[in-house]
Amino acid sequence: IPNLVGTIPPSISKLTKLEVLIISRTSISGEIPNSLSQMKTLTSILLTDNKLTGTLPTTLSSLPNVFSIYFNGNQLTGTIPESYGSFPKSFGCLGLAENLLSGKIPASLANLNLAIVNLSGNALEGDASVLFGSKKRTVELSLDMNMLSLDIGKV
Repeated sequence: IPNLVGTIPPSISKLTKLEVLIISRTSISGEIPNSLSQMKTLTSILLTDNKLTGTLPTTLSSLPNVFSIYFNGNQLTGTIPESYGSFPKSFGCLGLAENLLSGKIPASLANLNLAIVNLSGNALEGDASVLFGSKKRTVELSLDMNMLSLDIGKV
């Protein structure tokens, strides 16, 4: 629905049985509401290719069943929250590509065993070795178009 406009209302959290939230390729804007963290049945959140702004909600890691989050193709700013290293063990997919994110990849992401990581097209900097390791199940890793380095000695 490309002509869909407005914001995601905090009252979306009243959809207490919702498992998958997909709002993609629209003109919705505004911030991602913190109230999403109250939707305990969510397994996937896909808010891609919209006009969302603001910072990443820090409380999403409290979702007990979440497996994947894709916020690619928005205008999100700030850093990746340290709390994102506290997602449940089943969490496997993190897509934050094509935003305006900056700063370092949080060390806490080393706690995750992600299958898919897409952080490309931001302004991230520093060492990306936290995402690597012989015991990681990573099958897709996109880090291009950032200012990242890799310390092979830490991998």
